[in-house]
Amino acid sequence: MLFRSYAERYPALVQQMHADGHELANHSWTHRDFTTLSDASVREELRSTDEIVQRLTGASTKPWMRMPFGARNQHTWDVVGAEGYTSIFWTLDSGDWLADATTASVRDRVIERTGNGYIVVEHCAAQQSAEALPAILEALKAKGLSVVSVSSLLGKGIG
Repeated sequence: MLFRSYAERYPALVQQMHADGHELANHSWTHRDFTTLSDASVREELRSTDEIVQRLTGASTKPWMRMPFGARNQHTWDVVGAEGYTSIFWTLDSGDWLADATTASVRDRVIERTGNGYIVVEHCAAQQSAEALPAILEALKAKGLSVVSVSSLLGKGIG
């Protein structure tokens, strides 16, 4: 998930993510709680982010988006849906954003609690997640699980 300031700070990384075949989704422009915003502000958050991602990669962030902080309600779902997005939520929070998060705590939490069909939230700027990822992938494979795109998991094509 990308929010605009990240895409502006790391354009080459966003382009590399796209080139490597990762799905890009919208996570807002400024990472504000959508439940506190006007309809127009929510639309601007989504459109501004999609605009920069399209400019960098030629690809839209649609159809996927994740609400900042996971804050959502029927009204936000309606506005987001009207913009052509499907809001996704996680099954497991890796805890990589916590002040006391370590590589080991992120690794162990994900390995011990992940199951078939889970969506795990991790943050691309969290060093703990980056360091834990190889061990997580190895352990999930040993459990007979595989990592798939959100579109594959939820059975919805992009485009």
